[in-house]
Amino acid sequence: MGTGYTRGKAVDKDRLAQYLEAAKGPGRTMKQFAEECNVNPSTLSRIANKKMLGGSSEALMLAIFQHADQSSGLSLDALMDANGMVPVGRVRINEQRFQELAVTNLITSEMTLRVNDAVYHHKKLRLSKTMGYMPDVLCESESFGENGLWALDIVPASHFISRRDGENADEQLTKRRNNMMNRRRFFDRLARYASIGYFHPEEVPQRFSFIVLDRDFFEDIVTEYGEQKFRNDVSLLLVDVNKLKVTDEFIFPRQEGKIMDKFFTVSVEDGTLDNEDGLFDIDDFGLGGDL
Repeated sequence: MGTGYTRGKAVDKDRLAQYLEAAKGPGRTMKQFAEECNVNPSTLSRIANKKMLGGSSEALMLAIFQHADQSSGLSLDALMDANGMVPVGRVRINEQRFQELAVTNLITSEMTLRVNDAVYHHKKLRLSKTMGYMPDVLCESESFGENGLWALDIVPASHFISRRDGENADEQLTKRRNNMMNRRRFFDRLARYASIGYFHPEEVPQRFSFIVLDRDFFEDIVTEYGEQKFRNDVSLLLVDVNKLKVTDEFIFPRQEGKIMDKFFTVSVEDGTLDNEDGLFDIDDFGLGGDL
């Protein structure tokens, strides 16, 4: 598959069910089609009956496309679009909002699983007399220590695409440009955090996490800033927006030598179930709010 896809909007269950029926074609039963796609028949049945919990995996959509009836005229882009997925690098402003809202819901859900007394706040942290900074998630719990606050903020990645040479664009140039822009974006968020600590230390959350949705972005930030020492607990999280899962967690060292334990990538023994067949409940998310 030449184009990568990422989740960017709600699933169109009606259209996805229509596409599945077209892909199956008149000559196969749904069970036969599922066997050819190497998936459980119940997975396709939920899509056909519009009973799915949410978006299906990219791998499942690809399998449906590859085994689709030749007379269906179904394109991979159309199938992915109905599944709420858009080509990587073409995420528009409303799709970015959807991703951020999906990640915010993931973080609060994972936090609630791990902390019984979690309380969430919707307020700004002071930067100056008139300016404030509102993290995407601000949680309070006695288990976090000190003032009990944990702020988490999403840093969207740059997806600059060079159009100077069309299809022959220099991939290395594009990668360097994205790395540079991503470092600037992270530094901007880091500067906000530092400003709070310098001018209003009493308001600095005991824990602060930056969240990124791109593996290259994550690794570049660890390389660039990984040896920086902070006064409080600071971490960097990597979220796979398609699987809606925290897949990596880097803890920055503290000035006093102590280091916070990993939190989101440590499995919870009780109360969790694996997502079945790559389905997850995100298609009811609405859009809105500030970026």
